[in-house]
Amino acid sequence: PLFAIGIALMLKQVLISLFIGVWAGAWLASGEGFRGIFTGFFDTIAVYIVPGAADPDRMSIMIFTLLIGGVVGIISANGGIRGIINVMMKVVKTRIQGQAMTSAMGFLVFFDDYANTMIVGNTMRPLTDKLNITRAKLAYLVDSTAAPVATIALVSTWIGAMVAYIASAEAGMADYNESAYLVFVNSLPYNFYAFFAIIFVLMIALSGRDFGPMLTSRMNLLRAKTDPEYDTYGIHHNKSEDETDQNESTSHWTNAAIPILVLIVSTIAGLFITGEGSSLQDIVGTA
Repeated sequence: PLFAIGIALMLKQVLISLFIGVWAGAWLASGEGFRGIFTGFFDTIAVYIVPGAADPDRMSIMIFTLLIGGVVGIISANGGIRGIINVMMKVVKTRIQGQAMTSAMGFLVFFDDYANTMIVGNTMRPLTDKLNITRAKLAYLVDSTAAPVATIALVSTWIGAMVAYIASAEAGMADYNESAYLVFVNSLPYNFYAFFAIIFVLMIALSGRDFGPMLTSRMNLLRAKTDPEYDTYGIHHNKSEDETDQNESTSHWTNAAIPILVLIVSTIAGLFITGEGSSLQDIVGTA
């Protein structure tokens, strides 16, 4: 994993880095020394990637993620994101307000962490750029609400996976017949990471404080106002008037709200349609 992350940071290419990471793992697993570099390449494809792609559950996650990415592309191209930002800019004027709004958006998209990351991240980035909120701060706010919110929501795509893991463990426990969904619900008070992560997000957002890489990024952003060398994201780059006016006539918040609403409703409906049972816990647990 560390090797794959290191390659990703250098190449800025996630898929290539993941492939190289799996290749390195296949080499280590082969135990064949230098020769394993070559055999590991073919094992990467034949043993790890192809069987993984043939797994229905994994493919459903990949397709679901691609469809979410498609929705993000639609609301970006049709001016929906710009429309939302235009509305938000009328009420969100300060950095703290922008950070609070980003956190609130993270709570609203509760049904899936992938959807949360892609929708909230892409929607809020233009607003946070205008408010001089660093990309590092945006990444923290988005990431620390996405998974924590999805793991404690009673209806989410996470629940099906977690209930399946619990049921699998229960299968090996003699004389244990507790419902897997009930075990999950009863375990929620002990999900300390999720609750503390959410509390910490609210503290950081409402206080406006930064620390670690977020603080470094903020200092660089302040320096970028006078030194272009620190303008990592091109936030202070002066856009042309034509570029600024592009899609102005089609920018409306409903262009984003309607696709996102359809995504949320259809995902939750899909959980109930594909689930089986007479109770909410059975339906969501088997979806």
